[in-house]
Amino acid sequence: MRKYLLFALVFLCVLAFHSESHAIRLGALEINPFLALTERYTDNVFNTSSDLKSDFSTVITPGVQIIFPRVKKKYHLELIYQADLERFNTFKSENANNHKAVGKFEVKFPGGLELAVSDEFIRNHDPRGINIGQELDFFRTNLASASAAYNLSDRFKVRLDYSNYLVDYEAGRNDFRNRTDNTLAGYVYYRLTPKTSAFVEYEYLVIDFKTSEEFDSKEHHLYGGITWDVTGKTKGTVKGGYEVKKFQDPSIERFKGFIMELIVDHNFTPRHSIKIKGIRRTNETNVFGTSFFITTGASIEYFQKFTGKITGTADISYGRDSYHGDFPRRDNTWQTGIGLIYQLKKWLRTEAKYSYTKRDSSEHDFNYRNNTYYLKVVASL
Repeated sequence: MRKYLLFALVFLCVLAFHSESHAIRLGALEINPFLALTERYTDNVFNTSSDLKSDFSTVITPGVQIIFPRVKKKYHLELIYQADLERFNTFKSENANNHKAVGKFEVKFPGGLELAVSDEFIRNHDPRGINIGQELDFFRTNLASASAAYNLSDRFKVRLDYSNYLVDYEAGRNDFRNRTDNTLAGYVYYRLTPKTSAFVEYEYLVIDFKTSEEFDSKEHHLYGGITWDVTGKTKGTVKGGYEVKKFQDPSIERFKGFIMELIVDHNFTPRHSIKIKGIRRTNETNVFGTSFFITTGASIEYFQKFTGKITGTADISYGRDSYHGDFPRRDNTWQTGIGLIYQLKKWLRTEAKYSYTKRDSSEHDFNYRNNTYYLKVVASL
């Protein structure tokens, strides 16, 4: 950990000589290194219902963003890598090295054809408290996707997406969760105004587990919705629809029901803004003895700019996970927090935040409460 801290200090010292934020340029490429240092305290490290353990932890987050700027609005390349190096003061078993790498390429052709490909690799672990055991469940995921869109006319646009999602857990106890998802989605957009469109979306998913073949399933999603992007004021997407999820094993209960997604980002004034999210959807099982679970939830995040450099934040969220299978269970989770962001310079900011989390479960052993405090410093070119 000492070598990481030394690297962080050297990076900050180099940036200290820059009064402004400037990307490193190599020809047309823009290279933006960044670094975050987080000191955190929690009174419930393992998110347990009893015998709570508290601890301090330090997280070092180095990363880099490489951009090939869009040339005449035709094509755009972006590469991002970051690591989260987490070290606990007392509970060394909770130490983790997490990684994320993303690549995106977009191109626009004359005549209205747009193509995009992307790939995202993640190495991380499940949030503590999903299962009774205190061991960290590390996993690797890879999401590869491709998209093609075409403007049929001034008002009509069609889009076709394909994605392949791979989930691989490192420990043998989680082999039942390893799987591959293949998704094909089609969209038809109708432009109502220059910045607002209505759309119809259909998704078809094939979910293939490596060992738990009884959980193999196929899903059909049909949505209708509206998307808008009014520059500088508000943007968002609201969609609702119906899902049918059918398992390969006929003895497993299928799901039929309402699904939705809502994302709204609204600026009341240059100093006041709000973000609202809502969701209802099915998820693949993460608890042994269950076949799937349904997540229903919403969150609100409020931003208040006090001065040109100081911004306050407040957030609240609620989520309900309803597990289906041989051992059904229901978890209700509330979370709220307040924070302060101080932008010292364009390349340097500090953040302080407090958050409170409470989960009430139909299985008492999964109840927990958690108070977490953190102080964070972020530097970037």
